[in-house]
Amino acid sequence: MKTESTPALFVAVLLPLAIEKAYTYSVPEELCNRISFGMRVEVQFGRSRHYSGLVVGFPASPSDPEKIKPILEILDTGPVIHEQQFTFWTWIAEYYCCSLGEVMIAALPSHLKLSSETRIIPGPQLEDAFPRLNDDAYLIAEALSIRQEITVEDAKKILDRKTVYPLLMSLVQEGVIAFREDLQERFKPRMVAAVKLHTRLHENRQGTLPQVMEELNRSKRQLEALMAFLQMEKERPWIRKSEWMARAEIQDGILRSLVKKEILEVYQQEVSRLGTGPGEDAADWVLSPHQEKALQSMLDQFQKKETVLLQGVTGSGKTLLYAKAIEKVIREGKQVLFLLPEIALTTQLVSRVEQLTGRTVLTYHSRLNQQERVEIWRAVLTKPDMIVLGPRSGLFLPFFNLGLIIVDEEHDGSYKQHDPAPRYHGRDLAIMLGHHFKAKTILGSATPSLESYYHAKKGKYGYVLLTERYGNAVLPELRLINLKQETIKGNQAPFSQTLIQSIKDTIARGEQILLFQNRRGYAPNLQCGTCQWVQPCIHCDVSLTYHKPSHKMHCHYCGYQTAIPIHCPQCGNRQLTLKGFGTQRIEDDLKIFFPEARIGRLDLDTARSRQSLTRILDDFSEKKLDILVGTQMITKGLDFEHLGLVGILQADQLISYPDFRASERGFQMMVQVAGRAGRREGHSLVLIQTYEPANAVLQDVLHLNMEGFYIRELQERKAFHYPPYGRIVRITIKHRREEKCEWAAHYMVKQLTPFLGDAVQGPATPGVPRINNYYLRTVQVKLSSDASKLRYAKESILQIAAAMRTARGMSGLIVSPDVDPV
Repeated sequence: MKTESTPALFVAVLLPLAIEKAYTYSVPEELCNRISFGMRVEVQFGRSRHYSGLVVGFPASPSDPEKIKPILEILDTGPVIHEQQFTFWTWIAEYYCCSLGEVMIAALPSHLKLSSETRIIPGPQLEDAFPRLNDDAYLIAEALSIRQEITVEDAKKILDRKTVYPLLMSLVQEGVIAFREDLQERFKPRMVAAVKLHTRLHENRQGTLPQVMEELNRSKRQLEALMAFLQMEKERPWIRKSEWMARAEIQDGILRSLVKKEILEVYQQEVSRLGTGPGEDAADWVLSPHQEKALQSMLDQFQKKETVLLQGVTGSGKTLLYAKAIEKVIREGKQVLFLLPEIALTTQLVSRVEQLTGRTVLTYHSRLNQQERVEIWRAVLTKPDMIVLGPRSGLFLPFFNLGLIIVDEEHDGSYKQHDPAPRYHGRDLAIMLGHHFKAKTILGSATPSLESYYHAKKGKYGYVLLTERYGNAVLPELRLINLKQETIKGNQAPFSQTLIQSIKDTIARGEQILLFQNRRGYAPNLQCGTCQWVQPCIHCDVSLTYHKPSHKMHCHYCGYQTAIPIHCPQCGNRQLTLKGFGTQRIEDDLKIFFPEARIGRLDLDTARSRQSLTRILDDFSEKKLDILVGTQMITKGLDFEHLGLVGILQADQLISYPDFRASERGFQMMVQVAGRAGRREGHSLVLIQTYEPANAVLQDVLHLNMEGFYIRELQERKAFHYPPYGRIVRITIKHRREEKCEWAAHYMVKQLTPFLGDAVQGPATPGVPRINNYYLRTVQVKLSSDASKLRYAKESILQIAAAMRTARGMSGLIVSPDVDPV
């Protein structure tokens, strides 16, 4: 709080808008003793709009103080951010070429950045609250009961008051009102049917069990089933119903009889889809000698390094090492941030970490409602020793005593924020956040990014390698299938004969199949056989994809849909052909080849909601499906116990994209999807279909030659000065008129070249030159790793972009710099 010796007459207020700086406001005398750094205040911005902004400084008295607007109200009793956090925000804005306001928008939960346009809806306690409400609160509640939705501005008019935020926040706390937000789906944990002894037998187990067995002597099958249960009870903490029934070789009728006799009961057990150990109960895990050595090496390296790369083959038990590191930090009374690339994995990992560490884990992600996000925000703000687990948004929480950051699957592209700004990379931000707090950072992956691998080998990071899978799990056998030979034989189907036979054999063994095709939809093109016309999107320069469920052509960029044309609009030909294979077509073809198989599909179309994703994964895990076809969603660290075969249908697509990172992404994706197999005891097979079996990347995947792949890729990167040997800033320029977009791109190059020389490349037309009626051009700046040159380049880009937007007719210009693009 400000004291009399340091009066807060003026404050710098940061607003949740894409503006470059904080604005100065005066503080009324009656509020001076209540205000401090990091508090939210209500201010007027412009002629009529009101916002809740953050106090981020106390500037000296301006030259014309009478022109400074006053703050209207203080909204908090204490700060919602720390000064150290604001320093971190400032670094983000400077490094990623964006405004502080954009960082604030990305960082704060919606409830902490209200504006006049924020919409208010009835809360769950609205109807019951009327008798106890004061006059002002009653008027707001009455308006909501009639109109169902009002804005903050409406509330001000109803009460005839300039400031209503304190009242609204108190009503939110009481559940009388809520702020409108997009529908948030709750993650549904995976549950499986399990069996246990009936409750009545627990109290006097020794006395009642012999009596129960005597009664079952007349039913041999029921007695054998009970004996099988008792044997399994000694081997594991809980018993899955399907496994018990398989071992006892019984049908549902025997189970129903034992349940009816109150000998056994069926219940739902929560389990994880993550495969980092041999069993479901994490509390029973012990470090293997190999893991013990790796853990000690990691702790030793933390004595000298802030960051350690933990590279472990899929299924090596990295989670257990994470947990041991967390335990140590929590004992020291510090905070822990555990990052994962996907929300789907976040909730699944919570119980496992809680069992391993014995501590409650908070989850923070976009599928929590805003009130829950605010509660977690405030908990992190005040509690010195806690564990928070979530995706990249967790980096913005107000930590003040951070001791450890874990970035699992650090190579994953989901850590990169593309739009809107700040366009940060979660891994890089985590390392910098750790540096700000002098905390330790663990980067974990089976297939690390080239940058992380390079820094580890050069000694900038520590490096720990896990080469053994946990327990009895073995690596799968990998084979390449030459599709050229299949084409010569006349096979036009997406499945080679080898793959078809392997699917048959796998189903016959009672095992499951995972087929990976990284293209959704039914067919990527509708083509005229006469003039080669391909149906385009009317808003984007890209062909439409046919989707069978809707029987329409879809654009995967802007969402446009249209009916299939009857004839070619160019030549009138009625023979239009669908070209290529998407996941929908793969699924249809499988039903023809394997009519008895139970087939599922996992892609963006089938898993748009969290419940549908959960249902598909649960069905596959519980063997309700024999074959699952999926896009890259199936590569995300999931474990399927009965998986016997993995098929990668078009490996060439993954490595042929015109981008310097294509080989790296393709290699990582194939190794990760192959890692879904071979996690349990027994043999499993991975078949990779390709037209170029001699390709160096595919040969590295075949032999799981990580080091050879990294060495070759780094040599190529070095020759062309790509990261990690150089830095890249990619500038995307957008405008609704193509000639203005073209002019702006050439102007950017013209202005940058005198200062940066050959480092400026372009302008270039991207592979998709128009998206959602915006024309696109790109300019690339490729620099050495010299930090001063990078800083100068970014400052120049921002200055030129600001100048271009003020040119006549260029108000609609969008310039988006992306530092370290992926």
